[in-house]
Amino acid sequence: MSNLEEFKQFIKTIPGIRQEVLEGHYTWQQLYEIYVLYGKDDKVFEPYLHESKQKDPIDLSKIMYIIKNIDLEAVERSLDGLQKVLNIVIKMTDKDLGNESFYKDQHL
Repeated sequence: MSNLEEFKQFIKTIPGIRQEVLEGHYTWQQLYEIYVLYGKDDKVFEPYLHESKQKDPIDLSKIMYIIKNIDLEAVERSLDGLQKVLNIVIKMTDKDLGNESFYKDQHL
């Protein structure tokens, strides 16, 4: 595999660097030259490597902790409130539709 192909594969693993190029901080040529001369462990790439590591697979223990700490009563109260609001909106739209059909049925 050529250096260019290796560089392209490496860049795909750190998509955040694309924004730096779009903002004019670097050109693709500059990044390629840094990659060829100093390798993928150069300090230029370091922040983006940490960024991509943070987006790695989800930690199931954190998800379980969040699920265990959900207050189901609060969720139920929120859903009840939302249901009441939706019922009011439905009643209002039904009345509006009923008025329209009343006027449409009347021949003047």
